[in-house]
Amino acid sequence: SNNAARGISVDNLFRMTDGTITLSVAGNGGSYTNSQNIADTYSAACIKSDAYVDIYGGTLDITCSGTDSKGISCDDVVNLNGGNYTLKATGTDSKAVKADVTLNVNNGTYTVTCSGQDSKGFSCDGTINVVGGDITLTMSGMAAKGFKPDVAFVMNDGTITANISGATLVSGTDASNSVAVKSSGTLTINGGTISATATTASGG
Repeated sequence: SNNAARGISVDNLFRMTDGTITLSVAGNGGSYTNSQNIADTYSAACIKSDAYVDIYGGTLDITCSGTDSKGISCDDVVNLNGGNYTLKATGTDSKAVKADVTLNVNNGTYTVTCSGQDSKGFSCDGTINVVGGDITLTMSGMAAKGFKPDVAFVMNDGTITANISGATLVSGTDASNSVAVKSSGTLTINGGTISATATTASGG
């Protein structure tokens, strides 16, 4: 439960083709000033890569419960090419999968639970591409998001099934809903299926 704790940490490529990984982190994130006197941040992560993440198969059971903690965290590109995933984002502002540049969901079976306030299933500072896969989202956290890219969300194939019960988070005059897909930029659906069921006034 240490802050900035790592289950697996690599400076370059993390690649998985088979096997089983079960990890949980509970440490909280924060900010600091580094040795160059530049503001920086830290956070706990189950799997952390400074370069690329390529997963082709296997079974991953990952839980991130600390504030701003991450299940899979990558400074560049995440490629999820296959495998069976159970991902839980239970901490405030936690992210089950976080990529800084691009997040590609190419195949695989995903069971994703976002129960923390403002938690995200798949988060990216750039673009999220969904090319295939079977993704089930359960979002009970206030203002939880299934997919949250900053630049673009593109779906070409695959199935996303979302069950949404998270309440709306109100801060001053701003309101943030719990939704299956929320893009801060563009959203393009070329194929595939998205099915969302909302049991509160929030969601969609």
